[in-house]
This record gives sequence, C-alpha cells and structure tokens, in this order.
Amino acid sequence: MIRKMILSLFVFWIAFTSQGTFLWAASGEKLVKKVEVQGNRSINRDLILSRAKTHEGSSFQQSDVDDDLKRLYAMGYFSDVQVDVYEDFDGWVVTFIVVEKPIVKEIVFEGNKKFNEKALKKKMKLAIGDRLNETQLKEDVQAIKDFYRDKGYPNTQVDYSLSIDKEIGHAAIIIHVHEGAHIKIRRVDFSGNKAIPTKRLRKVMKTRRPFIFFGGNFNEDVFEEDKERLLEFYRSQGYIDAEIKDVKFSYDKTGRRMTLLITVEEGSFYYVGQVVMEGNETFPTQEITQPFKMTPGQIFTPDKLRNDVNQIRDYYLAKGYVDAVIGPQTVYNDKTKCIDVTYSITENQMSYLNEIKIRGNTKTKDIVIRRELAVKPGEVFNGVKVRRSQERLMNLGYFKTVYMDIESTDKEDHKDLLVDVEETKTGEIGFGAGFSSIDNLIGFVELTQKNFDWKSFPTFTGDGQKLRIRAQVGTKRQDYTLSWTEPWLFDRPISFGMDLYRRDSRFLSDVYDERRTGGDLRLGKRLMEFVRADLTYTLEEDEIRNVSDKASDAIKQEEGTADVSSIELALTRDTRDSALSPTRGMRNAISGELAGGPLGLDRDFTKYVTKHSIYFPLPLSLVLRLSGQAGLVDSFGDTDRVPLFERFFLGGANTIRGFKFRDVGPKDENGEPIGGSSMIMGSTELTFPIIEKVRGAVFYDTGNVYEDYGEFDLGDLRAGAGIGLRLELPIGPIRLDYGWPIDRDRFQDSKGRFDFNIGYSF
Repeated sequence: MIRKMILSLFVFWIAFTSQGTFLWAASGEKLVKKVEVQGNRSINRDLILSRAKTHEGSSFQQSDVDDDLKRLYAMGYFSDVQVDVYEDFDGWVVTFIVVEKPIVKEIVFEGNKKFNEKALKKKMKLAIGDRLNETQLKEDVQAIKDFYRDKGYPNTQVDYSLSIDKEIGHAAIIIHVHEGAHIKIRRVDFSGNKAIPTKRLRKVMKTRRPFIFFGGNFNEDVFEEDKERLLEFYRSQGYIDAEIKDVKFSYDKTGRRMTLLITVEEGSFYYVGQVVMEGNETFPTQEITQPFKMTPGQIFTPDKLRNDVNQIRDYYLAKGYVDAVIGPQTVYNDKTKCIDVTYSITENQMSYLNEIKIRGNTKTKDIVIRRELAVKPGEVFNGVKVRRSQERLMNLGYFKTVYMDIESTDKEDHKDLLVDVEETKTGEIGFGAGFSSIDNLIGFVELTQKNFDWKSFPTFTGDGQKLRIRAQVGTKRQDYTLSWTEPWLFDRPISFGMDLYRRDSRFLSDVYDERRTGGDLRLGKRLMEFVRADLTYTLEEDEIRNVSDKASDAIKQEEGTADVSSIELALTRDTRDSALSPTRGMRNAISGELAGGPLGLDRDFTKYVTKHSIYFPLPLSLVLRLSGQAGLVDSFGDTDRVPLFERFFLGGANTIRGFKFRDVGPKDENGEPIGGSSMIMGSTELTFPIIEKVRGAVFYDTGNVYEDYGEFDLGDLRAGAGIGLRLELPIGPIRLDYGWPIDRDRFQDSKGRFDFNIGYSF
C-alpha cells in the first residue's frame, strides 16, 4: 500500500514538473523559454524588454523578433542591435545584444575666432548629456555653416571629429571651424538687359550692397531666390521667355568685396491676342470677363492670367458652382505674333450648403465661430463668402490656423462645410518701455484678453469678449485705462463696450498741464461688409492745471475744471488689406459729436471730423498713401468759446512733419499754440523696400488750423516735406522721419526736424 502511494506521488510530480513539455507536445510548437539582454550599461534591462513583443511564454514568431529590432533601434539609445536565437529542448532562447551610444560629455570648438562657443552652441540641437546622434550632429554642423554664411562668411568650412572612450561610454565632439573671409557685396551689375534698367532690377533683389548698417552679406539661398524673383519680375512685364544665362563673381584685391555680374536674356515681348471662353452654358461670356485684367491688345503676363482664372473661379463660386473646373490654354499665334488665350469651363452642377461642422475648438464656444460665418445651411454654397468667413475668423486673433474644407453628402447637390481651427493664446501680459520725440521716456504694463468670458471660471476665455487693462507712466504723461467690449450683444451683431480712464498729459504745452478723467459707453454695428457705425456716450472731467504765471490771458482763462457730457456718432468704411502695414485699400471715417445742450453739464459744443486714407500698390513693391482730414468745432448755449482741450492742433510726428508738436495753427502773443476751431490737412507718402523689414519713405504734408471756422482758407496752408525709414523689428515697429518746414509763420524757424517713435518690449 505504501509503495503504491509513493509511486502515485512520483508520477504526479513528474506530470506537474513536465507540464510545459506536455503542453508543447499537445500544441505542436515550442514557446519562448527565455529572453535576455546583453551589452547594456546604463539602459535598464526592463526598459529594453518593455519595447519588445517577444517575451517569456509567448509563441515564437520571427516577424515579432524583426519588429523588436526596429523598436529597439527607434529608442535612440543604441548604435547597434543584434539578436541571437537558439532552440533548446523545451523552448526558444532569445538574446538581444545591444551596443549603447556613448553619452556626450564635451563639445569643443577649434578655429572659431569671429564667434564664441556660446553663440555657436545655440545653433546646435545636440547638447552635453545627450546620446551621441551622428545624424543630428551633421545637421548641427550644417546649421553652424548656415550661421556663418548668413553673417557674411560664405566660404567657411565646418566639420567634426569624435573622441570616444568605449570603456566608460563617453564621447567628446570636436567641431573644426575653418573661417573664410568676411565678404560684403560691393556691387550688383547686369548685362544683356535692354528693356529694363539695372536700377530697377536691383530693387527686385534682396541681395544688394550694404545700406548704412544693414545688409550686404552674400547668402547663396537668398541669391537663388533672387534669381527666381528676377525671372518672375520679367514675366510680370511681359517677357515670359526671359532667362538668366550666366552669373560671375569677382573680388577686389583684399578678397573681401564681391561684385556680381548677372547676364540676362530678355527674350520677346508678348501681347494678348484673342480671348475665348468655352463651356459656359449658364452665364454669358461678357458678364464673366467684365473684371478681367488681361484683354486683347494688353501685355501678356502669367500673373494676369492667374488673376483672370481666379476671377472666373470666384464668379462661379459666388453662384454656388463649387465643383466648376477652369482650364486656361495659351497658344502663340504666328500670324499676329500674339498669344491667344482660351478658358475652358466645366460648370458641373450648383451646390447648396447642407451642414456646418466645427472642429478643433477646445476653449472657444461654437457660437463665437458660427456668428462670424457669412454662410448658413440651406443657402446656395457661396465659395467667395466661405473665403471671407475664413478671413473673419483669422482676424479675430483667436486662432493660429483656420481651414475650410468641403465634404460631399448623400445628396449630389449638397455639400457640408468643415471649419477646422487651431486655437492660439489670446491672453497677454506685456511690459515695455519706449521713447518718442513727443512723449520722451515712457513705460507701460498691460493685460489683454481677446477671447474673454467673465462667466468661465477659472480660465475666463471662450466667449469672444475683449478685456484690456493698461497703465502707462512716463516723464510727460500718466495714463490708466480699463476697457471691456462684447462684440455680439444678445447674440446679435451689435458690439457693446465701456471704458474707464485717467490721462495726465504734460507734453501738450510748456505752460500748462491737462488732466482727463472719465468713462464711456459704446454701441457699434457693422452695417455692410466693410462699413460700421459706432455710438459713444462719454462722461468726463477735464482740467487745465499748473498754469504758468508767464502764460497769456488766453490760456489763463482756460484754467480750472469742467464736466463734459457728450455723445458721438461715427461711420467707418475700411477695405485695407492690413490694419498695421496696409498696401492697398482705403479707410474713410466721419464723426459728429454733441456735448452739453440736452445732455447737460458745463460745456456746450459740437464737433465734426472726417479722415480718409487710400493705399495704392505700385510696381517694385512701392506703396503710395494719400490721406486727408478736416474738422470743425463750435460752441453754443452757455459756452462762449470752444474749450482748449477740444480745439484742433497740427504739427509733429503724426500730422505735419518738419514742425514742432502742435506748432501749426493759432498762437498767443508769446508764440504758445492755443488751437483753433477748424482744421484741414493732407499728406502724400511713398514707401519703398530697402532690405527685408526696412522700407524707405518720402513724404509731403500740408494743412493748417484756423482760430474760427469762418476763417477757413485753402490758400493759407503750412507744408513740410522729408524722408524717413520704416523698420519692422522684433522689439516693435520703428518710424524715423526727418522733415523740413516749407511754408511757416513768424514764430517758426526753417530748420529741419527729426521725428521718431521707438517701442521696446521685454
């Protein structure tokens, strides 16, 4: 009996310990018995195995092992990964053999004299403590070469060598720099150009000789772009066969001044022959071609051809034909020596807007996006309005990108509109300082939120409201402002806002200071696509203070405090392509203000102001701006004269340049400006590119201020003219002007005057 029990236990033990073998025999395949890692020094074994599909107890698959090799390489820690696999009697043994990349312990530069190691290391992505990645190292070497090239050292050579201690797994990188000469462009010349003068061709290029402290470095990439710009310019002038045949580089004796000689072959000049429209069955040819830029007899250019194709496309998009296809064809006519143009149109069917889908907005409410769209479900799918909707959304400033896409639906004549947005930061805290010829030194702190929502705690974003808090303190002024605006009141396209402010101004005069404290309520509505109306009620306390004993009676009688209650209506039409740096379009504004009277308080007056500006883009990236403004102000009721703080003044950086600030217009017996009741001013300014982010300007300003609006006289105008620079720098825009007074009164001298505005942010 005991023997049987012992024998049974022995058989049970054999069966239990051989379970894997019996299972293998039953399933017909061996499992992975063991997975090992060899060669790893600092990388944890478990971390390596966590990236592998192959593990103990899994079914052995060669495809899994192959994928594991790729995964381990992708970790970025190893310069080599191999696998050793062998079959044991009771399963597979898999061993991953890795060679770790050394850790970068030192980066040394040799041969760099013009730039220190700190500046060059900033151009590298590979840093001390990283695993050595030679692919990245090669990219860093190229980045250093590009840095030297941009700084005017195009012949600089950069390479590297490695010192690797395999015992401890450390690497030292030695960057070898062979600096070439600092080369500046001495001159850019052309040959072969007969129709277009060299001076005009130079202005097309970014590669040019130095201007004051800017430019003059030779950059191969920029020069390649310049060659394409030259050809594009020739094509825009009708020379579509123009070619650059040769480029020669020559140097002076020092080897540091380069002259470029560009040989061009202008080719023939082409005119437009016949213009034919095919396939337009729904709409007449005359109606489609009405806005064409390129008609028979005009110069043929690819730009005008593209413009006219876009005009046809926009015409059909506006009618709902979003699937219309326009195919332009051009053929040279040997008989007429002109280029005939044929526009082949496949209209397809008209589409309707089915549904608008919005995607990507995590903070901004859907309603904020939908209310800016110029299209609605059920309407004809107007592609032009869709494009305008995209511009509106981008102009909000809430989004980094806005994409509009068209999706098909179950109905052939219906399309869905997909609005895909990528949100950006809309809140800003700014600190800054600046200096101008009017304000002198000034500093500010400002908090803005362009997508404010007072109900959304704690982020306070998403409803499209605008909040602005600003404090500005300087040697000549102190301003404090709190502003809030709701652009869609009660979900209607009516804006409502309010402001609270206090403004202390000491730069207006040498003999008195001005303080304004108050607030306003604003209502605004967009009447048409580019036209809006704004109604503002203002309640303000105005004070003329710190009046000098030497001031005239005309100024002393203005001393004191007055409360003003006023309402203003303004109409604005703005079609400019940019509010900051416009190149085309116009802005027209007219406003009328009533103070006192039925509104009560201390001052009764009416004020009317109109301002207009128009921008013309010209060839060679020139921009012409024509602007003018006029104003009338008059007192009534218990107010016997127009208050000093409501009168018109001209002169200085933002009005008539060449004159002192506020120096154009009526003056007292001491020569102190006292302003007037009527004003007129006009300005002409032409800006032109010099180098990237720098434009030059020439200007002519004229106008005058009259003590009484009955004295308005266009024959009695002051004028100033001058030159300037417009710089767009990371620290902010800089405007520099030097003007000379041309027509002046007995208190004004003939000396030129420098006006400037500089903004610093940090």
